[in-house]
Amino acid sequence: MTQYAELWLRDSGDHRAAPEEYAARYDAWLDEFEARGTKAVGFGWIVLRKTDSDRPSILVEEWPHPVEQPLGDAVRDHFVRQDYLRTHDDAALLADHFVLADDVVQEQVGLPGAEDPEHVVLRQSRGMRRATKVDTVGAGFAGVCDGTLSAGRILDAIAQLVGEDPVLLRDRTPEAIRLLVSEGFLEPAVPRG
Repeated sequence: MTQYAELWLRDSGDHRAAPEEYAARYDAWLDEFEARGTKAVGFGWIVLRKTDSDRPSILVEEWPHPVEQPLGDAVRDHFVRQDYLRTHDDAALLADHFVLADDVVQEQVGLPGAEDPEHVVLRQSRGMRRATKVDTVGAGFAGVCDGTLSAGRILDAIAQLVGEDPVLLRDRTPEAIRLLVSEGFLEPAVPRG
């Protein structure tokens, strides 16, 4: 509550007032919170969009990280991705082609020279600036997504490289692809020719 009061006092320019005036305004904020029984104050967005779908997309999340402003394009793109995912079952996802979003970087932590890093994170530098932890397969998959190969063909190649059964890999990966598309790390490739 104190940080909220300080934020608004600073935004209104009251931090430039004499110390005793600032203290009085600060105390007034805290007294008002106490009088109203306020336990916390939060900021957020509520975004609604009407569709004809019988399967609505509902996303509720706490987001304590900085975002890029304005967010209009990011919100619009979110809805486009949800429409895409709603119309593509697992087989259609595996048949489709994807590209890694331009703003995504990979971070990894591990011992130098180790075969696999301990942690691999994909991070966006735009929009909501999301980050998501991926395994070696997820990182390899995202890194290869340039629109030329279908998701299924990429997974078959990864399965061969890591010595995994391609059928099992294809069965377990669509959920991870959905997450990467939903959060904007991967985008469906524009059909060629």
